[in-house]
Amino acid sequence: MQNETTQQQADIQQTMLIVLHTMQQLLDEAKGLRRQLTQDCQLQVTFKHADR
Repeated sequence: MQNETTQQQADIQQTMLIVLHTMQQLLDEAKGLRRQLTQDCQLQVTFKHADR
């Protein structure tokens, strides 16, 4: 019984690590996308000024 509980705790810890890792990847991706969007917006603003 004790062994089973220890195994479950180990499984939970492993799952949590995977979840944290995945969240970190998503955060990094979101930061990259935000940076890209910011650059795109700055480019559009530049073009609009150039058109005038």
